[in-house]
Amino acid sequence: MRRVCQDGRPRLVAVGRVVETNDIGQYRLFGLAAGTYYLGASGTVWAVGAGTQAESSTSVPTYYPGTMTIADAQRVTVGTGEDRGGIDITLLPIRAVRVSGVALDSSGKPAESLRLLPTDPVGGIAATGSIGPATPLKADGSFAIGNVAPGEYLLVATARHGETGESELAAQRLSVAGDDVSGLTLVTAGGGRVSGRVVRDTGGALPFATPALRVWSEPVGDAIAGSAGGSGRVAADWTFEIKGVAGRRLLRVSCGCEPRRRP
Repeated sequence: MRRVCQDGRPRLVAVGRVVETNDIGQYRLFGLAAGTYYLGASGTVWAVGAGTQAESSTSVPTYYPGTMTIADAQRVTVGTGEDRGGIDITLLPIRAVRVSGVALDSSGKPAESLRLLPTDPVGGIAATGSIGPATPLKADGSFAIGNVAPGEYLLVATARHGETGESELAAQRLSVAGDDVSGLTLVTAGGGRVSGRVVRDTGGALPFATPALRVWSEPVGDAIAGSAGGSGRVAADWTFEIKGVAGRRLLRVSCGCEPRRRP
């Protein structure tokens, strides 16, 4: 992975291709441009059970030279046409834990979606771009996520209000070590409202009709907001309002319109 700047924030992005080791654990990454990289490996590692708990296997990313956190990883610099050898990574045996609790919307019904997102101090949320599938919720809103490796996470629940249709969100940071995490309670709440007016940089009326204009709200950087907060139409007086907005957002104005005819 390489550290890049996206949306004004540092992030880690995967580059090159994923390769498999041979029968004695050797690997070769090739075709890399000159630069500085973080290297990570993953595979089936037998987790150590506790007490009567059966042992289980988990695939946890381990960064060079042998750490589960980016903050402790060592970077590898490769020059043009250079071959670097001896970059050995030791996968760590860990005990996977269970994260459980309940996720509800503001009316007490089960949330629509629940995800456990890995975080790191460099890239923020899901720095490698891997968010993973949603966790299924039971009829009472309870959930249980198994095989969770130690690390820092963000637990995010999303829902949509039944009457207004506005997006709701709840987020809680988790630090997972060697013990199960239980008794968590997430209750979603409606987001904020963003309002304003669309103006022309040179002043004066815009050259199209307002019904064709929309203001869009897009997430920036963090993935916690997801689709919380969509778009809003521009009124006749060029004002707009977007409901259910959460997180850092980027506002865009778009139109699929024809120029206004002069009287």
